[in-house]
Amino acid sequence: MNEAAGERANRIRALFVSNFCPHYRVRTYETLARKMDVRFLFVSPGDEEYWDPRRGVQRGEFPHEYLRGFHLASGLRVTPGLVSRLWRSDVDLIFMALADRSPCR
Repeated sequence: MNEAAGERANRIRALFVSNFCPHYRVRTYETLARKMDVRFLFVSPGDEEYWDPRRGVQRGEFPHEYLRGFHLASGLRVTPGLVSRLWRSDVDLIFMALADRSPCR
């Protein structure tokens, strides 16, 4: 095995779960993808109350997927595909960075 292949084989495999990719995180996620074997799962289309829809959600040069979901009458977002992806993931580490800035009820 050559050095580059050995380095890839020893990389941490991670899954990063977050609401969505804002413009100011693209370079960070691209850097992580170069340093680690990481995939990104996003569970929101960027329709949070606190997010300005004119900014939109971003994509970048990193492996990612935006998962479909829906809102309950209470406003809670449900993303059914997330559970199966977490269950089937073959990773060493899962990062969960889900932000909710709605007031406590």
